[in-house]
Amino acid sequence: MRPGNSLTWILRAVGVLAAFAPLATSAGCGGDTDDRPATFSYIYPAIIEPSCATASCHSNYTRSAGVNFGDGEDEAYFQLEARHFIIPSDSADSELMYLLNAQGARRMPPDFPLPGVDIALIKAWIDGGGTQN
Repeated sequence: MRPGNSLTWILRAVGVLAAFAPLATSAGCGGDTDDRPATFSYIYPAIIEPSCATASCHSNYTRSAGVNFGDGEDEAYFQLEARHFIIPSDSADSELMYLLNAQGARRMPPDFPLPGVDIALIKAWIDGGGTQN
């Protein structure tokens, strides 16, 4: 091996390990259960606000498709329920699930899909009654 090659190999190996470390820790620890509460009071600030109430989507300024999630939790819940994006206790017929999964509709959020665990948490919230609590 020529001088310098071992340093290059070590740096590449460290880079590969760093790239896969988050996957290893998330897969190995915690198991398959999601301990987050399936409540709107958790889902709004943890998922909807940072992913949907952004400057380019459903904020006070843009109101894409006339929907505004940027005026707080109460207004976001009102928008979801009044516009029939959710059907409480029935995620299978809730339009929000079709949008999040891009099934027969444009994916929301359009820039990047929500992680599957977040979509599953929203589904559990809807199936659990979809209440604002």
